Amino acid sequence: MLPDEADAFVDDVGVKGLSTDYDNETVAGNSNIQRFVYKFACTTDKLLARFVEAGITASGSKLVITTPRLKIVGSIVLSEGWELDHGVVNKILKWPYCESVSEVRGFLGTAGVGRK
Repeated sequence: MLPDEADAFVDDVGVKGLSTDYDNETVAGNSNIQRFVYKFACTTDKLLARFVEAGITASGSKLVITTPRLKIVGSIVLSEGWELDHGVVNKILKWPYCESVSEVRGFLGTAGVGRK
């Protein structure tokens, strides 16, 4: 499913929405369901089936089914694409000179969040 339908993080998975709403076209045989909603539901179902196959658990309380804007792992996810969270950029720009291996690791961990 990667990278077209979903994107995995350390402990999060994001199902990618569609890049079109198909001009609000409905599903054949059911005028109450829009085509893009049906396609997104099918992708989510496929991902959850893979979770079951792999024995992965998911938290229902953390689940966000659909939203126009979501902050996840230092990024802002929008229907138009990804943006790096402004706070992460500021943190990287203001990072002091590293003087130890653990400080370098801390910087690389923070900078790695903004790898996209």
